[in-house]
Amino acid sequence: MDQHTPFLVWEASAVIITIDGTAASGKTSAAEKLATALGFHLLKTGGMYRAAGLVMRDAGIDVSESHHDTSAVAAAVAGMTFDMPVGGQVILNGEDFTERIEAKEAGELASVIGLFPEVRAKLVAEQQRIAEGWDIVCEGRDQGTAVFPGADVKFYIDGDVTVRAKRRQAQRGGELADIVADLKKRDERDKTREHGPLYPAPDADPIDTAVLDLDGILAHMLKKVAECRSPSR
Repeated sequence: MDQHTPFLVWEASAVIITIDGTAASGKTSAAEKLATALGFHLLKTGGMYRAAGLVMRDAGIDVSESHHDTSAVAAAVAGMTFDMPVGGQVILNGEDFTERIEAKEAGELASVIGLFPEVRAKLVAEQQRIAEGWDIVCEGRDQGTAVFPGADVKFYIDGDVTVRAKRRQAQRGGELADIVADLKKRDERDKTREHGPLYPAPDADPIDTAVLDLDGILAHMLKKVAECRSPSR
């Protein structure tokens, strides 16, 4: 199958597929491959939080957990507008953040600003606005639970933290023990936050990234999507 050829012939109504999961689980890479295989748009919601965090940092707004400026954060996020992605780009206020969001600092900023209810409310609204009327793959941490609970197909990707840390190390370098500690901290923050916490939707299909490689994950997802869209269902 050519990578630009849709896997299935879709019905006229728009289809939403969500992929949630832990940090460094491979969900972004899987989402990119799935969107390409299906001919869908791709929405990187984690990238949206990263970009928003960078904008606040650039503006000198304190978003730290201990000394954050809530009013400044709320005012900053209120004026943010994201553009419709074409190939998975993250465009905020007309600026392309696709490359900048790959920095380690961007990931930490995303995790911290995700604790603010004002930030989550704004970005959830932006995600729902962007996805309306499109066949789209949305990856993140609360897509199948808080943002698109009625999505056509849902996946939840997770795996042993050491396996995930090795993947992150291969991508960005660093000491394995430090990466494991960072991921555990990120997991705890994501899963215990009050608004939009990370957990698998009851109807999400679980995928263990420690068992399947990226090609295996893609094959599994394509099979599941085909089953869910089968005329016999």
